[in-house]
Amino acid sequence: MGKIVLALIYNVKYNYSERGDIMINTHLTAKEYELMQILWGADKPLLISEINKNTKTISENSLHHILNSLMDKGFVKVVGSVKIVKGPSRLYAPAVTVTEYAVAKTKDIFKTNNKKFDLSSFVLCLMKKDRSGSVLNELKDIIESCDTADDSGDD
Repeated sequence: MGKIVLALIYNVKYNYSERGDIMINTHLTAKEYELMQILWGADKPLLISEINKNTKTISENSLHHILNSLMDKGFVKVVGSVKIVKGPSRLYAPAVTVTEYAVAKTKDIFKTNNKKFDLSSFVLCLMKKDRSGSVLNELKDIIESCDTADDSGDD
């Protein structure tokens, strides 16, 4: 989770999101979000039958409709198909990473509320909630990697 949060901070501050700006509608319904969590957690593209096995609240009849909605919003893509007993079946994969989604959502929150994003307050809030110190360690790593990248470009 720490890496996602730090990528969120970095991307919001410097606006480096690869696809976050492309998404017109970043709102996901609870069921769409449930499907996205399944796809984000998978290590490979999934068949609809595999997605169905992992859903808790979505009926098989609703699954196609929700996947189509996610494809229309640009969150899911079809990456191939395989032949099964009933005929060909599509393979689904996320078109947007969880980090890109978090960045886009955060941008929407601040844009909607007409508030300026205060990075230091955001980081301090994260650090107060982080008893293990992992956020601070990851921040240090990000700063060091940025310093290293800056140093290598000074030739």
